[in-house]
Amino acid sequence: MQDDRQMDLALWRYGIISPLLHRDANDVQLCEMLAVVSQSSYIHPHDGRYVTLSAEAIRKWLYRFNHGGLGALCDKQRSDKGTHDVPAPLANEMFELRLAHPRWTLSLMLRELVERQLWDETRPSRSTLYRFARNNNLMLLRYCTLGLPCLKIHGTASPPS
Repeated sequence: MQDDRQMDLALWRYGIISPLLHRDANDVQLCEMLAVVSQSSYIHPHDGRYVTLSAEAIRKWLYRFNHGGLGALCDKQRSDKGTHDVPAPLANEMFELRLAHPRWTLSLMLRELVERQLWDETRPSRSTLYRFARNNNLMLLRYCTLGLPCLKIHGTASPPS
């Protein structure tokens, strides 16, 4: 099933770059054709939504196809996907900080973690901590009905069980 979805995506991408592959030497230059192709909207094969593509994305697909064929137009799974964990003491402290300081930005929370020597600003990375905070409803919502910062209402901030 996943292979079919990947092949659908590769064929869709091929359809978009096809005019660039089969152009005549007397046609307009590649950069001009990229600009024209990127100005169109395309229906994404997986969810049916209209998408616009940057000329750079299309250029990369063209490069990938020229160097690897149709298979190179499939998405590859990130090699580091799922390998970054937030240690339990750090995660618990983030939950406690959010409960104690619901109006703090995540940046302030991270600064506090550094001051408490629970995080060395390197491992885990800042982006990992932001992703963890987003996935666990620890982000500060920028607006509220009263115009004051408040926690997200979707779920409550609580440590994982």
